[in-house]
Amino acid sequence: MKKAFPVLLMALCIMATVLRAEDEKKLTIEDVLRFEVPGSVAISPDGSKVAFVMQEPDFKESVFRSHIWLTDIEGGITRQFTYSQKSERSPRWSPDGSYLAFISTREEKPQIFLIPVEGGEGVRLTEAEGGVMNFRWMPGGKEIIYLTKEQPSEEKKKEKEKKKKEKFDSYVVGEEKYRNQLWKVDIESKKAAKIFDGDYGLSQCEVSPEGKRVAYVTNYTGDPNDGKKRDIWILNLENGKTDQLTDFPGAEGDVSWSPDGRQLCYQKGVDPEFSPSETDLYLIPAYGGSPRNLTTKLDLSVGSYRWLPDGEQLILSCPQGVYSHLYTLSLKKERVNPLTKGDRYYSQLDLSRDGKRLVYLLEDSHSFPQLWTATPDNKNPQPITKLNKKFQECAIAPQEVIRWKSTDGWTIEGILIKPLGYQQGQRYPLIVMVHGGPAGRMVNTLTGSRNAQLFAAQGYAVFLPNFRGSSGYDHRFVTANIKDIGGGDYRDIMSGVDYLIERGIADPDRLGVMGGSYGGYMTNWIISQTDRFKAAVSMYGIFNLITDFSNSNIPYWERQYLGDYYWEKVDLYMERSAFSYVRNIRTPVLIMHGDADSNTFISNSMEMYTALKLLKATYEFVRYPREGHGISREPNHIRDRFQRQLKWFNKYILGKEEPQKKEMEEKK
Repeated sequence: MKKAFPVLLMALCIMATVLRAEDEKKLTIEDVLRFEVPGSVAISPDGSKVAFVMQEPDFKESVFRSHIWLTDIEGGITRQFTYSQKSERSPRWSPDGSYLAFISTREEKPQIFLIPVEGGEGVRLTEAEGGVMNFRWMPGGKEIIYLTKEQPSEEKKKEKEKKKKEKFDSYVVGEEKYRNQLWKVDIESKKAAKIFDGDYGLSQCEVSPEGKRVAYVTNYTGDPNDGKKRDIWILNLENGKTDQLTDFPGAEGDVSWSPDGRQLCYQKGVDPEFSPSETDLYLIPAYGGSPRNLTTKLDLSVGSYRWLPDGEQLILSCPQGVYSHLYTLSLKKERVNPLTKGDRYYSQLDLSRDGKRLVYLLEDSHSFPQLWTATPDNKNPQPITKLNKKFQECAIAPQEVIRWKSTDGWTIEGILIKPLGYQQGQRYPLIVMVHGGPAGRMVNTLTGSRNAQLFAAQGYAVFLPNFRGSSGYDHRFVTANIKDIGGGDYRDIMSGVDYLIERGIADPDRLGVMGGSYGGYMTNWIISQTDRFKAAVSMYGIFNLITDFSNSNIPYWERQYLGDYYWEKVDLYMERSAFSYVRNIRTPVLIMHGDADSNTFISNSMEMYTALKLLKATYEFVRYPREGHGISREPNHIRDRFQRQLKWFNKYILGKEEPQKKEMEEKK
C-alpha cells in the first residue's frame, strides 16, 4: 500500500499535464506570422529613443508590410510611427535626433522619406528614377547620400519600348548592365545631384566622421556569383578621386569608420576561397597600409559590431553554437572579453553616440523577444518593450539543447522540441528539420524555431540538428563538409536520430524529415540513402548537382563544396546527387518550390518530380507562383505551405486521412 500512493500521484500529475496542454491555446501559423520581432534597431543620438522595424501580414492582400516603431527608453512607451499602406525600412536618425529618414515603397520605386520625431506627415525627399537602395546622413544633418541604380537614356528607353511593341524584343544575356551610383540630396531644397558614377557591384557606403570621404564596398560586377571577391575603396567627396583601400584575396565587407576617421574596421573570412568560413575583424589605416587582425584569439565569427566613442574599444555580437553573445574588444590589447553568457540570444545591437547606452534584442527558448538597454559593460540591463502580449497565453512546447556523438566521434549539437503535453517514457513521432546553407544553423529561441513549435503543438517531437558545416562554431567545423556533402553531415543527422530513439523519445516507426535549400538537398539525399522515414517534405532543394550548378545564379556554391567544376569531377557530382539514387526512394515525398527561384532553380524539383512520376512513387509537387528562394514572399503561400506539410506528415506518419477523402473512399 505504501507504493500505491506515489504511483497514483504520478498518474494524476501526468493526467493534469495532458489536460493542461489540451486546454492551453495552441500556436497557429497565423499566430507565428504575426509575431512582433524588431529589426533594423537604431538608437537616437542622445540615447533617449529607439527606432525599429516590425513586419505584419495582410492575409487579405497576401502581402507583408513593414512599419517603423518608436520606443521611449525612460518612459517605456512603444508606439507605431509610420502607418502607410506600403512598407518602410532602414530608419536612420538625423545627427541632431530631430528627424527620422527611412526608405518607403509608397511610390512606384523605393524613395527616402523624412518625418519629424515629434510627429507629422512623412515627406518624400528623393525622386530617384532607379529607386533608393541605401543611404547615410552627412554629419552636418543638411544632406543625405544615397545609393541608386543608373538608368538608361531616354533614347534607349524609347528604342526598347518600340522593340517590345513590335515583338522584336530579344536580348543578349548579360549585355544590358547598369552601374550603382552615389547621389547627394539637400534636405531643405530636395535638390539631388550625382556625386559618383560607381560601378556594377557598389554596395555598402559609409560617410567618414568629418564628412569628406565615403568608404564603399564593391565586387565590381554586381554578379551574385562574384561574392568571393569584394574590396573597399575610398571616395574623396571634395575632388571626386577614388583610392583602393583593400585588394586582398577573398571578400572584405561590413566596413565602419573609427570615431576619429583615421582608421576603418572591416570583416573578412579566414579562408578567402570559402565564403561561409569564419569571419575575423580587421583594422586598417584610412589612407592605406597593412591591416591588423583583431580577433585572432576569438575562434568564432564576428557578427555585427559598434565602436565606442574613445576609438579604443568595440562591442561585438558573435554567434556561439545555438546562441549569440556580446563581447568587448580592446584594440590595444587585442583581447576579447565576454559581456554576456548563458542560454540567451543577443542581436540587433546599437550604441548611443556618447557610448553610455547600449540597446539590443534579447530572446530565449521560452519567451518572446524584447528590446533591452544597458550600460556598455552590460550593467543594469532592463527591458524597454512589452511586445507579443497577445501570444502570452499560447502554449509553448519545451525546447532543450542536446549533444551526441557522431559516427566518427565528433560531438554534434542540436535542439529538441518536445511535443505539447510530453510525458516521460512515451515515444513520439519525430520530424527532423534540416537547415539550409549548409552554413546556416538552428538557434534555441522561440522565434528561431517557430515552425518547429507549430509541429510540436500538433503532437510531434521536432529535431533541429547543427550538423558539421553549420555556422556558429569554429572554422574547422564550418568547413568540415567541403568535398563531403552528404557524407559526415548525413551521418551526424542520422546518429542524432538514433540518439533520440535510444533516449526513448522518438518512435523509430514514425519518423519524418523536411528541409529547404541545402535542407532540401539533404532531405532528398536522406530518402535516397535510407527508407527509415515514413514521410518527407523537400522544399526548393537540390536534386541533381550538375543541374543546380548550370541553372543557379550562384554556381560557385558547387565549386566551393565539391572542389571543382562538374566537367572536371563529374563522378563526384553524380555520386553526391540524390538524382543518382532515385530508384531507391520509397519515402512519400512532398516537393515544394517557388517559380521565381533563381538560387536553387525549379529545374531541380522538376527533375525529381518527373523521375518519381515515371517510377510510380508516392509524391506530390506543389509550385508557388511569384515566389523566390524560400517561399516566403506572400503570407498566404506560407500558410498553404504549412498546412500541406502538416497534412502530409499526418497522413504518412500518423495514418490520418483527410475527412473528405475518407468519406469519398467509404462511398466507393
